[in-house]
Amino acid sequence: MQVFSVADIRQAEKELIKKLPERALMERAAYGLASFISQLARARNLSPNQTEIVAIIGKGNNGQDCLVAGEYLTQKGFRFTSVLHTDNSEKAKQIVKRANIVLDGIVGLGSASPISETARSLFDQVTTDAILVAVDLPSGVNPDTGEVYDENFCPKANYTVTFGALKMGLITGKAKSF
Repeated sequence: MQVFSVADIRQAEKELIKKLPERALMERAAYGLASFISQLARARNLSPNQTEIVAIIGKGNNGQDCLVAGEYLTQKGFRFTSVLHTDNSEKAKQIVKRANIVLDGIVGLGSASPISETARSLFDQVTTDAILVAVDLPSGVNPDTGEVYDENFCPKANYTVTFGALKMGLITGKAKSF
């Protein structure tokens, strides 16, 4: 099993982006994420029209991956909604609370700090019956070292769908538990 640093992954992505059509990497990541979510729903005996998927997103590429995956999932009949990790409204909390599947799409390779209190309040709404899927890696985890920035809270995913290559931080440090 090969494991890569953030610098290695960014360099590989930079070279690929030069060779591929615009958004090709994002489309591949999103398609893979959407396929995994479809299989997960099927394994839980949830039909698309019974499955409420909510992505808690940030402003970067990870959030974009979720939104593009949402387009694919919507085409398959799933109900998909996204909320910004900075939205502290009751409406946003209720949207998260009713989800069957929640995507942690706040931050990926750029993770350098704990998640915000607002994001934490959104994750607090995820019900025990819902499935939490980290997109690329759990937010609040250092992608190189596996350090968990806030020991008291980091979204604990049921699954992590990582893109491109296995990140060092997914298998080292305390991140393995998240």
